[in-house]
Amino acid sequence: MPSTPPPATVAALVAVKPWSRAKSRLDAVGGADRPALAQAMALDTCSALVGAGCRLVVVSDQPGLAAVLAGEGLAARVLPDPGGGLNPALALAAATATAEGASTLLAAVSDLPCLRAEDVRAVLAATGTGPGRWFVPDASGTGTTMLLARGRELTPGFEGASAARHAASGAVALAAPGPARLDVDSADDLARALATGAGPRTLAWARQLDRPPAP
Repeated sequence: MPSTPPPATVAALVAVKPWSRAKSRLDAVGGADRPALAQAMALDTCSALVGAGCRLVVVSDQPGLAAVLAGEGLAARVLPDPGGGLNPALALAAATATAEGASTLLAAVSDLPCLRAEDVRAVLAATGTGPGRWFVPDASGTGTTMLLARGRELTPGFEGASAARHAASGAVALAAPGPARLDVDSADDLARALATGAGPRTLAWARQLDRPPAP
């Protein structure tokens, strides 16, 4: 798959739950450790998006998030969460980014710890240059990790069986690199991410808790 730099008008949209409420279904991680994991994965995800040349728009009610992102060297537009869940948050980010001149929108979930800048560039390159809507199915084929739009409304339909929902809405499935499909919702996902090669913040979290990559 070709990998070329994205145009400067690509906006990456990420909705981030407050760390204290994120990953509540990940029972394998103790409650006290989940906020730190959620933060590490979100920062690794955002770092890959920014590294690919995208303008970052984040929607969240996490206190101090703008300062955390800035401290990591991640320039971002941070918007307050409008409430109602992931899809209204991403719709707000899309409307804001479009009003500010973005021509291509890339909405991503915040738990892609293995994502690299080159994976983001490959996904963008796969969409070509014309208008349309595209999505990246997760590793299970059921969910969605990314939804892209150019010259079209984003119309996010994340959560649950979102791959089928996005396909039914006319979005085209992309054959994306593995790290772009590996979101973390279960203990198996987390083990796979650590074995695949998670980003530096997620790996630092794992090492602190003595969770080395699986052999």
